[in-house]
This record gives sequence, structure tokens and C-alpha cells, in this order.
Amino acid sequence: MDQISPTPLDASNPLDDDLARFIADEIASGRHASARDVISHALRALRDNGQPAPAPTPPARTQPPRAASSRVPSGQAPFGQPPSSPAPWHSAEHFAVLRDSDAIGFFTRDTARDVIEGDARYAALLGIDADAMARGIPLADMVARVHPDDRADYLQVPESHTRGETRRYLRQFRIMGRDGHMLHLLARGTTQASDPTRNLGVVVDMTDLKVAETALAASEELNRRIFESSADCIKILDLDGRLLFMSEGGRTAMEIEDFSRVRNCPWLDFWNGPQRAAASRALDAARQGGTGRFQGAAPTAKGNARTWDVVVTPIRGADGRPERVLAVSRDITRLRRAERALADTETHWRSLFMSLQEGFMIGELIRDEHGRACDWRYVEANPAFGRLLGFPSEDVIGRTVKSLLPGIQDAWIEEMATVVETGHHATFLRPIMRDAARAWPIPWPNPEPARWYEGHALPTGGDRFAVLFLEITDRLRTESRQNALLGLADRLRDLEDPAAIAREASMVIAETLQVAHVGYADVQGAGDRIVITADWSEPGRPDIPRQHALRNYGSYVEDLVRGRNAVVHDTLADARTADMAPNLAAIAVRAFVNMPLMEDGRFVALLFMNAAEPRHWTEQEISFAASVAWRMRATIERRRAEARIRELATVLERAVAERTRERDSMWRLSGDLMGVLDEDRRLTAVNDAWTRTLGWSAAEVVGYDATHIVHPDQADTTAQAIAALRDPTTPASGFENRIRTRDGSYRIIAWHAAAEGGRTFLIGRDVTTQRATEDALRQAQKMEAVGQLTGGLAHDFNNLLTGITAGLELLRRKIERIPASEPSASGLLRYVDAAHGAALRAASLTHRLLAFSRRQTLDPKPVDLNRLIDGMEDLIRRTIGPTITLDVRRDETLGPILADAHQVENALLNLCINARDAMADGGRMTISTTLRPQATGTDTAGETSSSRYARLSVTDTGTGMAPDIMARAFDPFFTTKPIGRGTGLGLSMVYGFAHQSGGHTAITSTPGIGSTVSIDLPFSDGAATSDAEAVETSISSRTDADGRQILLVDDEPTIRMLAHDIAEDAGHTIRTAADADAATALLGDPAIAIDLLITDVGLPGGMNGRQLADHARTLRPNLPVLFITGYAEHTVLTANDLRPGMYLLTKPFPIQTLADKIEDILKSAPRADTTA
Repeated sequence: MDQISPTPLDASNPLDDDLARFIADEIASGRHASARDVISHALRALRDNGQPAPAPTPPARTQPPRAASSRVPSGQAPFGQPPSSPAPWHSAEHFAVLRDSDAIGFFTRDTARDVIEGDARYAALLGIDADAMARGIPLADMVARVHPDDRADYLQVPESHTRGETRRYLRQFRIMGRDGHMLHLLARGTTQASDPTRNLGVVVDMTDLKVAETALAASEELNRRIFESSADCIKILDLDGRLLFMSEGGRTAMEIEDFSRVRNCPWLDFWNGPQRAAASRALDAARQGGTGRFQGAAPTAKGNARTWDVVVTPIRGADGRPERVLAVSRDITRLRRAERALADTETHWRSLFMSLQEGFMIGELIRDEHGRACDWRYVEANPAFGRLLGFPSEDVIGRTVKSLLPGIQDAWIEEMATVVETGHHATFLRPIMRDAARAWPIPWPNPEPARWYEGHALPTGGDRFAVLFLEITDRLRTESRQNALLGLADRLRDLEDPAAIAREASMVIAETLQVAHVGYADVQGAGDRIVITADWSEPGRPDIPRQHALRNYGSYVEDLVRGRNAVVHDTLADARTADMAPNLAAIAVRAFVNMPLMEDGRFVALLFMNAAEPRHWTEQEISFAASVAWRMRATIERRRAEARIRELATVLERAVAERTRERDSMWRLSGDLMGVLDEDRRLTAVNDAWTRTLGWSAAEVVGYDATHIVHPDQADTTAQAIAALRDPTTPASGFENRIRTRDGSYRIIAWHAAAEGGRTFLIGRDVTTQRATEDALRQAQKMEAVGQLTGGLAHDFNNLLTGITAGLELLRRKIERIPASEPSASGLLRYVDAAHGAALRAASLTHRLLAFSRRQTLDPKPVDLNRLIDGMEDLIRRTIGPTITLDVRRDETLGPILADAHQVENALLNLCINARDAMADGGRMTISTTLRPQATGTDTAGETSSSRYARLSVTDTGTGMAPDIMARAFDPFFTTKPIGRGTGLGLSMVYGFAHQSGGHTAITSTPGIGSTVSIDLPFSDGAATSDAEAVETSISSRTDADGRQILLVDDEPTIRMLAHDIAEDAGHTIRTAADADAATALLGDPAIAIDLLITDVGLPGGMNGRQLADHARTLRPNLPVLFITGYAEHTVLTANDLRPGMYLLTKPFPIQTLADKIEDILKSAPRADTTA
């Protein structure tokens, strides 16, 4: 709080008492309009004199009040002394003045109740209800109105409260007033010893005084700053010319470091010679109340020469007379130097003026009768002026601008008038037409076809002005083209269509270069035809065709093809277009530029610019057009590339979508099991194949450990295989295991798995059937290998047995010729018969081996299977015995089968014998014929077929077979019968016969229930033959067979020897050969007659018996051939393979059978001669 006195006013203090008395006197004087004036007067007096001065004697009551003086008039008692006559403090007039003052209020502070009581004026100052104020306002409410910084002092209780003394105090504080603004109040209070709880006082509103003091202080501070910031040397002199004060800027200018050393020095001492006299005259003028001014040189305190412009003026007192002198000196040293330099270079300036490259002129405004500028006259112009504008400078002087440029705008004249009248400089940009006859508004930024000038205008005094200017047409053109190129990208940014891009680029060229017609075209053919993609032309120009043959407009096509621009300034004057000028005129073309756009050396596009009038095309214009053209071309190609990319992206998106659909379809429709495992080996997803293959729904397996449906024996190995896949270096691999199906059975699944991203992806295929087939195939391959071994042995045995049995038969014939009287003959025959019987049993064994190995020689013919069973039924019943019931079930709809009837009988008998042996205690045997089902089946050998077969089955109710026994049932020499009761070749022979006949075999068996063995044999296309039809008889065609020529070919010497003896015994001549080469030589000898060729099928060397027979038929047509064989080793040799005149005899055979066969063949064959 701003206090007048830091302590409460003390009644014993004369100053305080005088101040209070002074205020009271001033109030009572009636000379002040308000209490504010009283307080202001008291404060000013206190400030000026250190004590308040009493007001002068009041004037007569008839005169109006006047303001109190701050000075103490003569005769007035000094402040602090009693006046000559006491003031009537208690007069009614005094109280009336106080009552009527709106800035003074009275208050009482009741410390007992902590309230403030006040009169209506105090309440009005604070904006408080007067009645409430009279009753008392709580001290806390008043404190809330006081400025926070003043509250502590406001609440201070005078010490007299405790001492019981009368004390006065004076304080200032800020408080919120009636209008919401902060008031500055002065409070005068008194505490009474008689009632220390009550303080009586008066408050005075000092707000206006505070505002005025603040404004005064700010004004003084501003003046001080202005004064100190001036660079002029400002000095205050007394009337005697002594230096009293110098500004800071003056000290700097005069280079004075310590002002005290020059204070009170005569100011005239700073000047010498004529400058001193001038300074003296100026000082005298100021003393007399005038102004003195002069310019002169005076050194600084450091001796540096300066030139000063000095103004000396008086500082007047209150009475208006000069009391002080103000001298202001400005340093004009540099100005004087510049003036001297300017004066020294006047000639040079004139030379510079004449040689300036910039145009320069001085003009003078011409005004009308109203004083408005309406024209200007050229006063001076340098040579560059005329050169830039195209006028001789000497012809310009004295002429007006309107006479020089008739079309000039009034704005030009107004602009120069503004420069003259305001004194401000101006910069302008103006176009002037080339013919200098027109000067009207031309759109900016287009610099065509005017000449553009940039200049600077400045006033030179009076109505004159100067202008300095340059022609900037070329610069503007360059800037315009650069701006056009910069803006081209923005104009093309959002365009996609190539035609729109080409049109926009053409418009940029046309607008920038002021070309009537601009366009872009694609090139066709050999470069002599174009198709306009897009163009732009000025309004009113006729439309032109979109397609053009360039040769119709001139002989410049070759230049375009080579990548050279075709630039024609005037079609009539250019030799390339003069002859075609009428064609060009028809499309409004008098000048043009054809610009080829080349890519990879090919002329691919054309930019053209056409003008209806002759025009000189500049290199800059062509360069600009080329820049736009290539940007346009690049944008077009980029848009096309982007379009292709978007199209490709669309195609790729469709492909991805299609692949996704395919993948989803594969996932959904695949027959393979597909699944995903998480890091904890739980299934997170499975496809529908799990349900189709295993019967498990997704809900039954998802979320479970993958090994919970794996066979217990393989659960650990499966877990290890899955864990190994988590190593990122481990490649995808496969493994197999058995998976439990929903019905409790197991399927073999081959898995292929790979790990990625913490997940394992599985694909599994059900290979249960495949593995069974592979097992069957391995079984078949094993049996094939055994068959090849046994077949080879049987073949060799057959050759040996043929020699043995034939030799024994011949030996028997020889012995039979011994007379009966020889006692040894009968003994020899017994030995021969024993040996012959053993050889026949050996032959039967080899026959079975050949049947198993499918190398026996078959003679398939149409056979009625049901009739064959009927023929064997009695034999079978006798064979199986009375303890077994035979049940025959026939399918009467079956057609004939194609098979060897004897081998079918043999196979059926073997099956019945095996069934009988399985029912040692009797049972039921069922023989049935059925049509095999159409569906593809798989037999024991792993072969599949969907052809139609007849099935011959033998079912027993015997002991049955375990699966491991059933798997080996067809193996040769495998038997479960006791030693001596079976060879193990019965089922092997059936197996070999069925497959050699093009059929299949199958076994089903259940231990303790019985077994069923089936043979599937193919149907025949022909009708079944009876036994009588099968007998080969041709008695009527037989002729005499004696004395025939026979060729025997066999690699076995024994057989050749025995056959030779048999043929000779029959009266025939026989030639023998060990191989096909020897036989071919005999067959090719025309001198040798051959009636019959007997050959083994399997011969050493490169040609077998069948091939030898075919070759023999080429040499000797219709030559009868008898094949003898153990089995057809390298060729399929059946009755169907034999041509007419070819016969077959299987080893081993009785010699009589061979002799009978030879006789039968020769009797029906013509006799050969040597001319065959």
C-alpha cells in the first residue's frame, strides 16, 4: 500500500498537524471544486517546497474561486506557523463544503464489532448501499475489496489501542469501487483514548491524481528516451552562453567522455574564425527570442574535423521571456563530402547519363484547369530511352506522352502524379505494343506480343519526376515459360486419359507462346500418316480432319523420320511447302513447327504448332515446346504404364482371389487330410477329409494333442517326428503312422509336414489300401521269382525227362523183341517199367511247377464251365468221400469261358482235394459258379480289372486259415499238411494257371469257420466246343506218309538222337540241327526236300522256334511245323497263336505220341520236292 507516512500521524508532530490543518484550510477556503483538488494542491506543495504551503488569503466573496498557487505569496505565514487569524474550522460553511464534496467520505471503524461504518458519500464511492454502510459493513467484506498487496496495512490496528492514547494515522490503499475499477483512497484516522475501540476518519478519492501522475511520468519517460535516442548534439546554455547540459547523442558526436570537464564552458569557444562569428550571431538571435541558424566546421574533443548544421532557439520562462538557450547541432560532414563529390563528378554524371544501358527520362506533369494531371512532357531523355522504345531520343524532348503513345492509359499518368504529389517512389511494370501505336491492357503473365518494361519512378521537385527503366521482355518470356513448365505438372497431375493430357499440354504451349493451334498426334505406317490424339485451337478457327497424310503438306517427312524438327516460318517462301501451300491454307496454316518424338530411334508421335500468319519461330520457343512435349509424352506413357499396372494388379488380385478360392476348395475338397498344429502340438484346424477318411468331426479333434488318435505303439515316434520339424534348419519331411478311426479301426496315413512361424502344417494321405496292394505286389513278385526259378528247372527237367522216358520206351521195345525163352527179359522189363513210372511221376511234378510259374503250354478254347463241373461231379464225390456233403451251385446265365479245359479240370480237382483235407471230420463242400461283380476288384496278386469274369469257387467248412497262413497259401512248396501228404504245389498250380489264362485268384478264410478259394476266368467271345469237335481227324485227306523228309531242330542232343531213331523206325529220313542258324541253312538249300519241320520253341542264339517257323514259311510256304516244348520261354505260344499247319507237343511225351503226331501231320500234308 502506498503510504504518505510510513507511521501513523502523530498529533505531536508539527508537520502532520500542519498538513491536516492545511487540508482543512483549503477545504474551508471554498476555492476548490472537489476534495481531489485539495489533495492535489497539497501534494504539489509538498513536492515543490518540502512542506505544504497555506493558500493565499481568500478573495472577495464576489469573485469566483481560483486555483491555489504552489508558491507562498508574500505576507502569507509559512507552512507550519499559525495564520494571522485562526480559520473558523467549525463554521457551517466549512461543513457544507465537506458535505457537498463527492470525493470525501467519513468513516468509523468499530474494532469491537469488526465493522466499518460510513456516510452516504463513502458508500457511493464504493458502490455500497448507504443504509448498509450506515449500519456497518463487516471488516472481512471490506478487506475482500482491498487490493491484495494493501490488505496487511489496511488491517493494522494503531498501537494507541493498547496504550490508551489519542493517535492519528494517514494511509493510502487501493479498493474496488462502484464501477468495478480500483480506487486510490487516502484515509485520515484518529483513535480516542476515551474509546479505543472506535476510530474516526475521513477518506479522500485520489484516483484522478494517481492517473495523472502516472501519465505524467510516462510522458516524461517518453521525452527522456526520445531525447537520449537523438544522434544530434543537443545543448542547453544559460543566457550568457555557458554550457549547462549536453545530450548523450551530443557527447558521442563531440567525442566527449567526461561532460563535467566542459560544463559551464563558453559555447562560443568551440568555434573558430568565421564560424565563431556565425555562432555568436545565432546566440544573440536566441537571446532576443528569435532563431539563429548557421553551418560551420568545429572539431570534436579528440580533434576530428566535423561540419555542423546548428539551430539556436530560446527556452522561455513563465513570463514568456528567454530563460535558457537550446542549441541543436547536426553532423553534416558526410553530406558535405557527398555534395562536394557530386559537384566534382557532374561531368562524369552527365557522361554516365548518356552511356546508361537503362533508359532514363525526366518528365513534367501537365495539369488541366482543375489542377489534375492529364499528361506529361518529356524534359530530358538519354540515348537508351530511345533505343529501348524505338524512338530517337532527340525527337522525344518536348513531346507529350499521349502524342508519343496515343493509346496510353490514364493510370500511367495518375501513377506519376502520385509520385510527384506524395513524394514516394514507385516501381512499375508496363507493356507497350511493338508498333508503339497501342498501349492497352494486356493479360499478365503473357508477354506476347508487347514489349515489357520495368522501371522506378521518383520525384525530383515541383511537378517533375524521373524514371529509370529496362526492357525485360526476354526475361518475362523466360520466366513465363519456366512458370508454365512448373505449372504443367500440377495441371497434368490428376489427368488419366491420354487425350486429356495431350489437350492440356497443347493448351499450355498455345497460351504461353500465343500459338493459334497446337496438338499431339500418334504416328502410323512408315511415319507419313498421323492421327491427332488431342489438340487446342483459338476460338473461331476451323476444325481440321483427325487423320492426315503428311506428304500432302510438304516434302519434310524424311526429316521427321530422322528425328529432325520441321520448322517453316512461311509456307509460301519455304521450298518444302511452297507447292503444297494451298493444302496448308485450307486448314488455316501459314507457318508451323512439326516436332517428332522418337523412342528407340523410331518416329512414334508428333507435336505440331500452327500459325495462320507467317511467324518466325525462335529457338527458345522450339525448346520450350520440346520440353512440354517430352513431359507430355512421359506423362502419357506413365499413365498408360500405370493403367497397365492397375490392370495387372486387377488380374493379380483376381488370380490371388482365384488361388485363394482354389486353395480353399483344395482344403475343403481334398481327399488328403490337412491340418495345422500349434506349438503345443494341438490341432488348430482340420479339413473335411478327416471326417470322410477317419470319421472324426472337426470339433472332436481340434484343440486336442495330435497324438491322442495315433496308435499307442507309434505315439512316441510321432511326437518325436513333429518336434524335429520345429528346428528351422530341418527340411519338410514325411512319416507314416496308424491313426484310429471313429469306429475303432486304424488307417495307415502317410504324412508330409513342415514347420513355419511356430505352426506345423500337415498333409496326410490314406495309404492303407496302397500298402496292402504293395504287400500283395511284393508277394506276387516273390512268387514270380520263385516261378521263374521253378519254371526254369521244370523246363530243363522236361528236356531230361523226355530223353529218359523216350529212352526207356525204346529200351522196352528192344527188350520186348527178345524171345520169351530168355529168362532175363521179364526181369529187365520190371526194371524198365519201374524207371519209366518214376520218370512219369517226375514229369507230373514238373507239369505242376510249370503251371505255377505260368509257363505251361495251354490250349485255351471256349469252355462251358457248368458242363465241365457236371462231367467231374462223380469223380469229385468219389474223391472227397462220404463224410463230406457236396453242394453244386450253378449260374445258368454264364456264357463260355476261354481256358484250357484240361487245366480247369485239374485246378478244380486240386481245390476240392485241399477242401477235403481241411475237413478231416467231415463237413460241407460247395462248388459254385457266379458272375464276378462289375466293380473293380483286387486279387491276391495285386492286379486290378473291371472286365467281366466267371468265378469258380470252392468253399469248405473246415478249419480255416489264419491271416499269416492265408498270405502264403499260393507259395510253392508251402503246405500245412503232414510230411508225405502234400507237395505244396496244388494251390501254386491253380494260381499260375489262372493268371496265365488272364484271370485271378482270391482267398477268404476265417479260422474255425472255413475257407473259400475262387478262380476268375475271362469269358470267351465264341461258343463252347464239344469233345467230338475238338478231335482233330482228317482221315479222308490223309495220304501215304512213308519216306518223308523231316528237319528236327533241338538244342538237346539226346532228343535229337531219339527223334532220329523214331523217325527212321517209321521209315522217314530226318535231318537234325542244334540251333536256328543251322536249320536256316538247310531250309534255304533248294536241293533239300523237307516235308515237316520239328523244332523246340526255346532255341539258343538270336532266333527262337516260333521265329524259325515263320522264317521257314517264307522260304517254304505251307511247310507243316510241329513245336515241341517244355514251355514257351520267350514267346506266348498257345493254340490261338498257331497258324494252319502248325502243331504243338509238350515235353515230356511218349515216343509213340511223337510217332503218331508225325504220322498224322504227314498224312495230311503234301509231299515236298526239291524245287520248293
